[in-house]
Amino acid sequence: MPSNNYNKGIRGVGNIYGEVNFLKAFTFKSSFGIDAGYNMSESFLPAYTVYYPNGSISQQQNIMSRLNKNNNYNFTWLWENTLNFKKEFGKHSIDAVAGYTMQNTTSDGFNLSGANLMRDGSNFWYIQPTYIYDPANHVNTINNINESVDMNLYYSMISYLFRVNYVFSKKYILTATIRSDGSSKFAENNRYAYFPSFALGWNVSQEGFMQSIKWLNKLKVRASWGKLGNDKIPYWDRYAKVQSNILSIFGTTSEPNSGASYGINGNPNLKWEVTTQTDVGLEVGLFNSRLTGEFDYFNKQTDDILVLLSTPGYLGNGVGAKVRFNAASVVNKGFEFNLGWRDQIGKLKYNVGVLGTVIHNKVLSIGGNSGVDSVLMGGDLSNGVKVTRSMVGLPIGEFYGYKTDGIFQTQAELNAYPHMIAAGVGDLRFVDMNGDGIIDDRDRTAIGSPSPTFIFGFNFGVEMFGIDLSVNIQGQTGNKIFNAKEMVRPDPYNFESHVLNRWTGPGTSTTEPKPSFGGYNYMPSDYFIQDGSFLRIRNVQLGYTLPASWGAKIHMEKIKFYVKADNIFTWTKYTGYTPEIGSDGVLSSGIDYGIYPITAVYSIGLNLNF
Repeated sequence: MPSNNYNKGIRGVGNIYGEVNFLKAFTFKSSFGIDAGYNMSESFLPAYTVYYPNGSISQQQNIMSRLNKNNNYNFTWLWENTLNFKKEFGKHSIDAVAGYTMQNTTSDGFNLSGANLMRDGSNFWYIQPTYIYDPANHVNTINNINESVDMNLYYSMISYLFRVNYVFSKKYILTATIRSDGSSKFAENNRYAYFPSFALGWNVSQEGFMQSIKWLNKLKVRASWGKLGNDKIPYWDRYAKVQSNILSIFGTTSEPNSGASYGINGNPNLKWEVTTQTDVGLEVGLFNSRLTGEFDYFNKQTDDILVLLSTPGYLGNGVGAKVRFNAASVVNKGFEFNLGWRDQIGKLKYNVGVLGTVIHNKVLSIGGNSGVDSVLMGGDLSNGVKVTRSMVGLPIGEFYGYKTDGIFQTQAELNAYPHMIAAGVGDLRFVDMNGDGIIDDRDRTAIGSPSPTFIFGFNFGVEMFGIDLSVNIQGQTGNKIFNAKEMVRPDPYNFESHVLNRWTGPGTSTTEPKPSFGGYNYMPSDYFIQDGSFLRIRNVQLGYTLPASWGAKIHMEKIKFYVKADNIFTWTKYTGYTPEIGSDGVLSSGIDYGIYPITAVYSIGLNLNF
């Protein structure tokens, strides 16, 4: 099939700054940076039909050719001004900074798409009106031409900040910060918010009573509390929007006319999403810091979370339309550790490290209500069904669907069990969760959380005679993935190997239903839930550094050759392309819509230090 897809653009990044020292203890710095880019893209999909070997037509076809053209422009500038004061007197040390920053982003995007192009078999592709005669109504109908403008004009932010670090006798540390951030994404009454933070530290190992403990050379206790704000939402979410490209009939003629109408209402009451975090930690170093460790307990609560929610139909927003709200409070708390051992045996140097995070996630309130009857639905699928439900007391974005307990093997078994009208022999058997003898939406329940309960990593390094080897491994466990891509790729096509074990008659399968192109078996259930745990070799690097005397002959300080491999292997039970699933929002985490697989990268390099 002919195609002519391309994506090209240009981007420039620059920064200039000036710095001046005065009165010995003061430093003023001003910097100005820009990030500008322009991008063009085009994608063409011709009309095509795929035939089976027997000559019949499959469902893999595109009736009309389609062309998309995109132009995008963005320009961001950032101006930062800071005044720093640093001074030591006696046992006291003060490092303070005050700052004022401004940031502005301007962006424009234009998209034009058309269907049923003339001459789609050549490279002469232009989006233009094409009239098709409709014999039923004796009129010419125009082909599908759509245009959209995506603007994020004049988004800006202004910040004021002040931070002071105070150290007494190199043992007691105090840090205090206050910042005020203003974002144009919010209306004037909610534009600014204040975010304070405080931290305390105690270098216990500097105390006199610790000097006799030779094997413990570092011991530090620290604690912190602070607030952070989030405004990472589209600029226009607070505005009502007009929908264009609407074809309507006016007057007595049947010809369509282009028009515009009310599209979707905004939310002018949006405000900052705020995260409050408390940390208590311990740092240790033993045996001349050959053994090091960091241990932290954290409690992070996020309030007024900015999420898109469906709205009642009487607001006139249309089916599937969503408006952003400050809708929930969620807590993440847990424990983190990082242990490392570094030593040398003769000329062999080696290091080993292990780290991990245990996480507990829970919804505290929804819409200001801490009652268990408040819910947020999310995780939209291509068929309009939502597969996540967030409730007070449960993890946010919990998967929500039917539990299955096998396959209906015979008509007698089907008649004996509660089932939907659409269910048949060879289909999934849903569990009657409330015991009312009926299978309906009230039997949907929590079927897994996308949030991992344990994230971990391991690293190892060894060096000898100029040869060095390093290995990094990463993994997580406790999370589930909703394999939504199987809901849009019907199993009769045999895209997935598990379809080979499908039900073909009584007793042939108790886990894999009969093949179908949609309908009953594609309702949200734990049939699509899979274990998201994985262990991945993140990277391996082998290098060789030439002796310093060799480099000195050509005035080189260091010459190193290396080979490196990234993402070379993953152990997982997940059957998708990768178990590392991104997030389409806090209510839609862990849903695999067909994510592109993680790419393995193999490289050879040379490092030269002059």
